[in-house]
Amino acid sequence: MLFRMLFLSFMLAFTAASQASSAGLLGVQVGYPKFNFVSNVDQGVTYDGTTMIITAAPSFVTLSAGDTAQFVFGGTLTINARVDATGNIVADPANTYSMSGTVGSYSGVLIEGAVIDFGLLDIPGSDTDFLDSRLSVTGGSMSGLFTSTESGIVVTLEGSSYNSFASTWGAVRAKGDLGPIPDPGSSPGTGTIGYWKNHPEAWPITSMIIGASVLSQGDAISILKTPTRGDKTISMAKQLIAAKLNVAFGNDDSCIAATMAASDLWLIDHGGVGSGQRRWEDGDLLHDDLDAYNNGQLCAPHRD
Repeated sequence: MLFRMLFLSFMLAFTAASQASSAGLLGVQVGYPKFNFVSNVDQGVTYDGTTMIITAAPSFVTLSAGDTAQFVFGGTLTINARVDATGNIVADPANTYSMSGTVGSYSGVLIEGAVIDFGLLDIPGSDTDFLDSRLSVTGGSMSGLFTSTESGIVVTLEGSSYNSFASTWGAVRAKGDLGPIPDPGSSPGTGTIGYWKNHPEAWPITSMIIGASVLSQGDAISILKTPTRGDKTISMAKQLIAAKLNVAFGNDDSCIAATMAASDLWLIDHGGVGSGQRRWEDGDLLHDDLDAYNNGQLCAPHRD
């Protein structure tokens, strides 16, 4: 037991340190209203050594789970963040984001605020990377629909030349989602793998990053239904999917956020979901904590 506690503490400390320099994702899960955005040909991501700028165009917004998506017309998303050479965000009033456009009766600036923090996951040997960010909500014609105190983005960076923030880099295309982050500590109760597998109508999000892959709801349900047959990556992915759904549902993540980030990295290091990995190689410690969280045994209770 002592070895387990010491090893897991080391893993989580290592992951937290990696996140501080943006070498890992924050684990942001966004809810509704959810904006989908994608860069046009003259947009994307740039980093000039001091400032990271993300530009894209909002495509559509889904106001609540199960609703029909509504197109966003004539809009732009711009995110500015001062970042130092170690990948840490630098406090600056210019760290802002703004999304404009027209959606039904809403027009002009739809949502805006400050950039609080961000994470970036570099996928070795690939020109696709991932970024997520925590944002405040300070205004916009649709800000009243954001019932939580924070919003967030989850972004896929395509054509990315990112290696580190020690040099300039860019990405040809940024695409992803922006929406509110459930207020921490509301803890409506966690669900197990079985619950989420059998209740797709209860899912608070319809896409998520698992390892180095962006999964749709259908992809994730398919994994939940797949027999593990000794493949440890499938076992890990199932618990990680359930944990991310529980966090997105509004449960306290203070005890599991670093574990989820470390589990994503474990999946990447072991070939991704379905690689046929037969040995845990210390991943069982992460898997067991995810399982405990999903069963309401850590910082969030189990759902009634």
